[in-house]
Amino acid sequence: MGSLAGQCSDTAFITIEFLVLPIADAGPSGSICGSSTQLSATPAVGIGQWTFPLGVTGNVLIPNPIITSSTFGSFELIWTVTNTQNCSQNETMTLNFIESPVPYAGLDFQICGETGSLNASPDFGVGSWIDQSGLTFGDLSDPQSAIQADPGTYEVVWSEVNQLFCAAWDTVIVTFTEQPEATLISSDQVYAELQQV
Repeated sequence: MGSLAGQCSDTAFITIEFLVLPIADAGPSGSICGSSTQLSATPAVGIGQWTFPLGVTGNVLIPNPIITSSTFGSFELIWTVTNTQNCSQNETMTLNFIESPVPYAGLDFQICGETGSLNASPDFGVGSWIDQSGLTFGDLSDPQSAIQADPGTYEVVWSEVNQLFCAAWDTVIVTFTEQPEATLISSDQVYAELQQV
């Protein structure tokens, strides 16, 4: 018995395999004080690799490299994970490198007596001497503030913070030495000593 015209049919089968995508976790975005930091991507099941923009350097083949930026500003970094089935996934994170101040508290020095002056060189931002027990400052915000202390050696700290709250500090060693007391000699005593010579 033959088939009717217009009722021909056929069947074909295909196999579709759904593969699991890897998970790419680049770590948190944020702001960095300075030009260097360590990344913290989640280690990959498979092969993980970073893609850095121009000016950012570091080991692209490990999840937590120490990276350095040649300029300050905001940059996008991409963490890509590829599994053994050649499926890949990526995540982008953004880092903002912020210039930190570079304060200079001055050279270590010695003061004869109990009073002297400091000599810091401010960079930028808001600067201040760090108050501490045993020291008296004329003005904590003055880089050349007067300072007073009993005889001894002190580590005096000058700190600066910029408008984005990146802070840095420098230390100067100040030694206060006891001033010798002058002994007054009368003219009669001098004359008597000269007569003995």
